[in-house]
Amino acid sequence: MAEYLANGKQSKITVETLKALLRKVGAAESEQRDPECPGLVLRVRPRAGVRWSYKGRLHGKEKRWDLGAAVATREGIAAVREKAARIREDLRRNLDPMASKTDAPPIVAPPASWNWEAGVAAFLVHIARTRRPDTYTDYRRILENTKELRVLHGRRIADIEREDIAAAIRSIHERGVESHAAHVLRVVRSFWSWLAGDGQQRLSRVQPNLLYRLQPPERTRQENGDRGARVSAPAAISRKSAEPKLPSETSLGRALAIAESEVLDDSVSWAIGLLLYTAQRRRPIVAAYAEDFSWRDPNTPPGTVVWNVPAFYRKTARRRGVATPHRLPLNGSAAKLVDLLLEDEYEMRPKRRAKFWLFPVSYPKHKAVERKSPTMDPGALNHNLLAMPGVDLSPHGVRRAFHTYGKMHLGFTREESKLVLDHNEGRPGDATDAYDWDEEMNRKAAMLSKWGLWINELRDAAVRADPLLRPENKEELASIIRKVRYGKDSAAKFKGKNWHNRTIDSDIGEEM
Repeated sequence: MAEYLANGKQSKITVETLKALLRKVGAAESEQRDPECPGLVLRVRPRAGVRWSYKGRLHGKEKRWDLGAAVATREGIAAVREKAARIREDLRRNLDPMASKTDAPPIVAPPASWNWEAGVAAFLVHIARTRRPDTYTDYRRILENTKELRVLHGRRIADIEREDIAAAIRSIHERGVESHAAHVLRVVRSFWSWLAGDGQQRLSRVQPNLLYRLQPPERTRQENGDRGARVSAPAAISRKSAEPKLPSETSLGRALAIAESEVLDDSVSWAIGLLLYTAQRRRPIVAAYAEDFSWRDPNTPPGTVVWNVPAFYRKTARRRGVATPHRLPLNGSAAKLVDLLLEDEYEMRPKRRAKFWLFPVSYPKHKAVERKSPTMDPGALNHNLLAMPGVDLSPHGVRRAFHTYGKMHLGFTREESKLVLDHNEGRPGDATDAYDWDEEMNRKAAMLSKWGLWINELRDAAVRADPLLRPENKEELASIIRKVRYGKDSAAKFKGKNWHNRTIDSDIGEEM
């Protein structure tokens, strides 16, 4: 057979041909072209054995490519002929048939997605447009400054998984601030729901319902009187109780006395007085508008000023889609306070940049500084109440006191208190509400009058009981409050605040 191959005759290569060659060890070197596959050659070599190869021309030069050892099977012959056919096609296209054909898969860039910072910035723009300033501030602080969420900064939002959020919430929980952990999760869930919305999904690429039913870790069991209850984190021991706190009658009287003692800024004093006399929420008070007050209302007697609290400051109005104002008839000390405010407003209006607010924001030293609100910050009420000696009172505590002490001492019913506190004006949430247009101004006026007289009695009792609240000790009282508010160097900081000066620089007045 070796001699036959050496003669160069091209006979058909079969399985039997290969078996005969493979049995003959040490055969003389020879080769035969396969007549059924041009270029395919069967080579016999004494040391290498029987192997397939392909002979062809690449870039004008004749070359040979080894195709491996011969296998005496039909499948082996068919496979080598198929390989030879591919080589012939490559040579026809002037390509090296032995070059690597297993190209690396193309690198497909993931779809464009916001990173954490870009997503948070876009979400906060939405929150600033649709929610209250306090909500915006709360969401911004949580999403930008929570240290457990910093591991997500710089990452593509589409790559953040449910487990990443859960791990961050667990870390907050283990820090001992369990209520805060639940609040952070609520904010992040709101953020993710917005990201998955139709308007943002193409930019965020987040999975809808990624955080569905994700819950914070279960709170640590801690019961009063349960000596066996274990507190996992020391921080949990020092946390303030979430139980609502009722301010004492003494705190109410002292707060009013200090507000009227001229030791605070005029705007703050008057705002606290309006808070105590009306028991309204912080934001309607600091954002009171001159045109919201009317002295000529057909439903009230002469000498009564009606405060029309706009609907957008009313929680119940927002929930029920009501556009009517919450109307409060003020008389007595409350009416005198409003008269004082409006008189000051009209006198200062030609000089004031914010023309119509009763409690405008303090003007910055630099005119280019922009304020986020034209009115006093609601937190000013909290800070000044906390600085008052012997006063344990918050703005919302005044509302709690009105409802509780009004029932205990002044004969108010639960439904009557709701008329003043704006809890749906004391009306039931049923179909009859749409037909009841009586604002019950007489009942409101009677309650507010009783409340104002009672608050004045508490003020007078506080002044009689504590000489510090008397006019001759005004400087000592002011010094105590300054130290609580400003700590070291309180005198210089107090002077820098320019208290008792609602006027503005002369150059601003000239601009007007």
